[in-house]
Amino acid sequence: VLKENNVFFPIIPSFILPEVTDSKAWPNGVLPFFDKDRWLVPLTVGYQSYVIVNSELVKEGEIQSYLDLIAPKWKGKIVLSDPNVGGGSGINWVTFILKHALGLEEGKKYLQQLGATQDMTVTRDNRLQVEGTARGKWAVAIGPTVALVSEFIKAGAPIQWVRMKEGGSLAPTASVLGLVD
Repeated sequence: VLKENNVFFPIIPSFILPEVTDSKAWPNGVLPFFDKDRWLVPLTVGYQSYVIVNSELVKEGEIQSYLDLIAPKWKGKIVLSDPNVGGGSGINWVTFILKHALGLEEGKKYLQQLGATQDMTVTRDNRLQVEGTARGKWAVAIGPTVALVSEFIKAGAPIQWVRMKEGGSLAPTASVLGLVD
């Protein structure tokens, strides 16, 4: 949002120290920019999964792919964070499916099939989504809020993140370096 509103300007001209400008100092010989314009540098990056399961209802390894969620067994047992909320984790998951995991055409087919066959609950209440999954109302939650999931896991709830074979997203988790104009 800040970048789109012209708050930042290019950072590369400000790099002057050899330990910053020398590509050998960076992993894979490249400064890991967060954006295609090369204005922002993530200082820490975290893996973002989009799915949690209730470990009492879903066996280990039973769900390994987003395509596994189409199985009839999960009908009525999935809760999705409302993708109509801009900037929310539900729309982030839909975007990930369409742009990265399955591609536009296959992603559209998948999302249509998932919506048409699985009788999913869609909610804007993040706490309800995570707590309902922890209590066994749903077996699977798509797009839960990371902080809430962490809170429930810390409290001993039987929920866990699932790493899907199609992957997840890498996102800055603590901070991003950029220069304000």
